[in-house]
Amino acid sequence: MKRYTLKTALSFPLCMVFSLGIGGAYAFAQESAPSNDSAAFSDVGPSLKELGEAQRDIDRYEEAQDNFNENVDQFINDRMRYNEARAKFDRARSIYEQEEHLFNKTYEKFSRDRDRYLEARDKFVGARERFQDARSNFFGSSINASSPSSAGRMEDRPDGR
Repeated sequence: MKRYTLKTALSFPLCMVFSLGIGGAYAFAQESAPSNDSAAFSDVGPSLKELGEAQRDIDRYEEAQDNFNENVDQFINDRMRYNEARAKFDRARSIYEQEEHLFNKTYEKFSRDRDRYLEARDKFVGARERFQDARSNFFGSSINASSPSSAGRMEDRPDGR
């Protein structure tokens, strides 16, 4: 991409001014002091020096402009990389939030299932204890009523069976 700077905008006019300035200074020196050429050019010296300083200033400005343009390009590239990284981060965060939501739902279901299991286990343990109590009461009363040797005979049973 072509960038227009002060140097490119002023290069042609400066060349014209510089060449006209030298020619004009020479003509002026010829008219004002035809016998002493070195004295006439001594008046031109400071303006040529000023033009050289101005050209150096323009070169420094152009270099600063180039550095600035490079920094702007670098900033734009960095900003694009940041935007890409931010988009990736946002996608990853979205996926994480979805996974976290699924995990929480699964954990809640697990907790409900665990609670139902514990309730069922408690009911089972209670039923088993009641069954064992009933069995021991049933068989314990029959066994205690008769002697161990006659427990199997029907005529010794109290109900007559």
